[in-house]
Amino acid sequence: MAIGQGEWFMPTGYTSDICYGEKGVSFQKFILTCARNFGATITMRDEPLDALIPEEFKPDDYNHERLIQAKANLTRALNMSDRQVLAASVKTYKDSCKSYLESLTKSRALRSRYETMLAQVRAWTPPSTDHYGLKDFMVEQLTMSIDHDCSTYPRRWPRQKSVTGYRKQIVKSAKWDIAYHSKGWAEEIDRAEKRTTWIKQLRESLRNLS
Repeated sequence: MAIGQGEWFMPTGYTSDICYGEKGVSFQKFILTCARNFGATITMRDEPLDALIPEEFKPDDYNHERLIQAKANLTRALNMSDRQVLAASVKTYKDSCKSYLESLTKSRALRSRYETMLAQVRAWTPPSTDHYGLKDFMVEQLTMSIDHDCSTYPRRWPRQKSVTGYRKQIVKSAKWDIAYHSKGWAEEIDRAEKRTTWIKQLRESLRNLS
């Protein structure tokens, strides 16, 4: 087959316009296309190659939304009456008891299945001495799985917290969430600003070329 009929060329997605485009592609377009695989535009790597790169990158609002919710949770925890805290504590206790029982039931059922299989393996006589390593491996895998998968957590029955104890717990939890998501939101804003600067600098350098 003669070179030049097209079958010999294997352009990547980034170079296909150079290979197949009627007029090729400009350097500016080529570099912006490739840029999505680096730095600020790395999140666009899986998007279509003709997707426009934004002038400004906005921060993901996940941490911001969680921060708002955490602050609301703290305000609610601080303003709840003792009666409301008690009701919340009772509900959490009941939910924990239900979860504990479900976990215990699943753990016991799983242990029964593992032990049934383990008994069958131990009763099995391998067809040759070369197969005893297989039997040992099967026993090892099953005993490891029993130790790892069949431990029931929590090991003790749940305990209901007092009004004071439960209030401290939900206040502490809300404050931790506020600190965590405040840090996450600040970092996300910083990342968005740096991504915007990165692509802005790249575009300016391309304008200077032209």
